[in-house]
Order: sequence, then C-alpha cells, then structure tokens
Amino acid sequence: MSGLFAQLLPETVAAIASDHGSADLSTQEVAVVDFAEKVATDAISVTEHGIQCLRVHGLDDTEIFHVMLAAARCFFGPERRWSAA
Repeated sequence: MSGLFAQLLPETVAAIASDHGSADLSTQEVAVVDFAEKVATDAISVTEHGIQCLRVHGLDDTEIFHVMLAAARCFFGPERRWSAA
C-alpha cells in the first residue's frame, strides 16, 4: 500500500469525494475507499468478505487495520454525534 493516495491533486480529492468510482483511481484505491465508506457509514455491516477483498487487492492485515481505524473515526467520532443531534 506504499504510496496509496500519496500525491493527490485538489481536483482528484474533489472527484473522490463526489464519485470515487470515476476519480481515476487504481482498483486497489477504489477497493480501499469502498471499504472505508462502509466502515464509516455502517460499521456493523463489515464482513470477512470485505476484508478479504482488500487482501486480494494487496493489503496486509496491518494496512487493513489502519483503513478501519481511520474510517471508524468518522463513524464513532464527535462529528457524527454532533450532526445526529
């Protein structure tokens, strides 16, 4: 995963935010964004299949854990609690 999302231009970041599937990302990057989005929006729905998908795309368990931690911060973070109020 070295270099994943390493040097993103502002327009690429905007494209990822609006529709990452058409943001000229690698298949690995799309898989990471898909998985992170699932963790951030519906963490309980994450399954072993989703984790295995990241392994197929070349991520090891430590990298997958880092993706999960970053995305879980969105799910469990104070920003979510404030927006739900």
